[in-house]
Amino acid sequence: MAPPSQQKIKLKKGKLTFELLVKPNTVRKWRQGEIGSLDNVLIIDEIFSNSSKGEKASDADITAIFGDMAKPAVIERILREGDIELTTAERRQLVDKKKAGIIAFIHGNFINPTSKLPHPQTRIEQALKQIKPLNIDPFIAPDLQVETLLPKIKKYIPLKPASQDVTITLPPTSIGKGMSIIYQHTKVLNERYDREGNCILEVTILPGAMEVLSDKLSKSCGGYYNMAFHDEMEGAVVPEGEKESGKKGKKGKKAKKAKKGK
Repeated sequence: MAPPSQQKIKLKKGKLTFELLVKPNTVRKWRQGEIGSLDNVLIIDEIFSNSSKGEKASDADITAIFGDMAKPAVIERILREGDIELTTAERRQLVDKKKAGIIAFIHGNFINPTSKLPHPQTRIEQALKQIKPLNIDPFIAPDLQVETLLPKIKKYIPLKPASQDVTITLPPTSIGKGMSIIYQHTKVLNERYDREGNCILEVTILPGAMEVLSDKLSKSCGGYYNMAFHDEMEGAVVPEGEKESGKKGKKGKKAKKAKKGK
């Protein structure tokens, strides 16, 4: 089958529809800045209400939604916000790729509560096949879709989050930048401050979010934070700054190795 000679971009606003005809595989590149000129994207410099019938959008409808924006600006907005019409083969390819991402996310972040081990990816895939209907959006991140799919998957295989308990310590200079990042990527169980003004947070986090959290904290806080995994520590976690013998070599600097509680 020959590849399509054009694609449709559709933007719906209430009862009104605005469509553009574009060259295949150009819109995402334009959105990512890989294509600059609209001439390399558009097949025709026209805004349609129904491109299949050749019906152009009226000036009144365009003004009602976009106000007094110039035509090129309206076209750019439709390109940014509109939905890309995919061929059946393209959508199937994107859905299969996203499905693989969902399976990998579940495998890496959830365990069988009986064995305490991750389910094999083939078992997770079989569970997904039993969900009818299985709706996978090719444009939504796997972790966000798992939130919706999880109750359905649990009907076929038992799952428990493979969360890790972590103590994160932020020095005063990092609190403003680090707090919002921690609350965004973890579940905060406890928050307190020691005598030196450090903020100590007891959190639980999924393994899949750990790399993102560490990267954002490193960039935002300049590496000045301490992260201690509970399963690497002996006994109860005693945050540094609350022990007489627990002074850090550099205040707030990310520890190379977590100190062990006594």
